[in-house]
Amino acid sequence: MIRRSLEILLAVGVCMLIATTAARAAEPPTDQLDPKAAALSDAYNRFGFGLFNRITKSASTQNVFISPASAAFALAMLYNGAAGTTREELAQVLGGLGELTLEEEGEANARLLEALSKGDTSVQLAVANSIWYRNSFKFREDFLDRSRESFMAEVAALNFDDPGAPAIINAWVDRSTRGKIGKMVDQIDPMDVMFLMNAVYFKGKWTHPFSKEQTANRPFHRLDGSVTELPMMGQTESFRYFATDSFQAIRLPYGSESCHMVLFLPSANHDLAGFVATLSPDRWAVWRDQFRYQDVHLVMPRFTLEYEIPLNEPLQAMGMTSAFDLEAADLSGLWDPPEVRSFNLYVSSVRQKTFVEVNEEGTEAAAVTSVGITASSVPPPPREMIVDRPFFFAIVDRTTDLILFMGAIVDPAP
Repeated sequence: MIRRSLEILLAVGVCMLIATTAARAAEPPTDQLDPKAAALSDAYNRFGFGLFNRITKSASTQNVFISPASAAFALAMLYNGAAGTTREELAQVLGGLGELTLEEEGEANARLLEALSKGDTSVQLAVANSIWYRNSFKFREDFLDRSRESFMAEVAALNFDDPGAPAIINAWVDRSTRGKIGKMVDQIDPMDVMFLMNAVYFKGKWTHPFSKEQTANRPFHRLDGSVTELPMMGQTESFRYFATDSFQAIRLPYGSESCHMVLFLPSANHDLAGFVATLSPDRWAVWRDQFRYQDVHLVMPRFTLEYEIPLNEPLQAMGMTSAFDLEAADLSGLWDPPEVRSFNLYVSSVRQKTFVEVNEEGTEAAAVTSVGITASSVPPPPREMIVDRPFFFAIVDRTTDLILFMGAIVDPAP
């Protein structure tokens, strides 16, 4: 059963676990949600599939492990401070938030976060948001208040010029990921004015743990055809299982089955990249209803993975372009730009770090997404110089500053 690239597939499985926001074993999670919160969850999942497909297109031979939920919450906070074209692009990228008003989106986020915090007591699932901003810069109070109310965000003004400021932000990162991700901010640029951050932490024990006595080194087939020996866990149990000609799929529940990992293994004559290319919200919804309990002998590797990726390029490829443009970015929901602007605010970076460990007892995973907002001087409109009257010109040697030619042209016509 063990085929090449299973390690990456496990990453896909845990990624889907977070993207489906603590799915119940028998029913999709949105069934018990307020309709607007359910619509928001669906939108974030659409965003997640789009982001994952963009990333894997350029990393088909590498491990990939992201948290779509973490990226979605961080960008949704940015959405609350955007306006104009920038806001429209974010709404589209985030799976269609434009269908909700700003107030509805805020209420839906609050209810979604509340639902995530009320899961299985035998599973740890924590989502935290924070905003850190330069204390000398004035941001709109209504934006900060919405962030507190809709995202339960910790909002703090810091002296960004203090060398100790990054350590304060990183302490929040470390605390919110239970020490699995210790640093997100290396240094603060003099033009940085705000960081929007989300952290997701998950820890769950398998409902059916693997016996360590059954773990043994077995062959694992890599993409390049080489074979390596890895510690593989094994067990035979009744799991929800689904298979087609192109893949096998299994659900591995945690705790009292409020959360589960979904693992897809492409058939021997299908590759991982081809499978990932077929991932979509519609297919996911169809597959989700096909799982049935069957006795399965499962063998899979235990592994630990740390991953980091800048998200600027994939987000721009998805249509979020103006937010990264120092002139076109419209973040007027964050601040009140003066009538005559000498600078603008724009998104300078979106980064994510993740961690996952899968072993005989269960799974531990963490993610942090950071959206950096920077102030930049905006070039004034170009001046016009229309040479439609007599003019002077000179040709100068730059090395010696010697004027080689000079002239006064009163009529350039031949």
